[in-house]
Amino acid sequence: MSLSQEEFPQNENEAYAVELHFSVVELLGNRIHTLSIVVNEEGVTLHGSCDSFHTKQMAQEIVTKSTSRRVVSNLIVVRDFL
Repeated sequence: MSLSQEEFPQNENEAYAVELHFSVVELLGNRIHTLSIVVNEEGVTLHGSCDSFHTKQMAQEIVTKSTSRRVVSNLIVVRDFL
């Protein structure tokens, strides 16, 4: 996957967020939707949606194991299809 000029990271935190994003997508594939990761001084925040709490938890675990920064918030929404 290549990034367009507009998508290219503008600073170190953005570049780190892109690396974490690729790690999650590589392991979870299409089980996670509209994933967005924000990295700042406070830590890492996850955004997006998925179909199960297990996938939400897996995304957080992947990020936790991939960084020494703290996951401050997991805002991934579990969609209910019932």
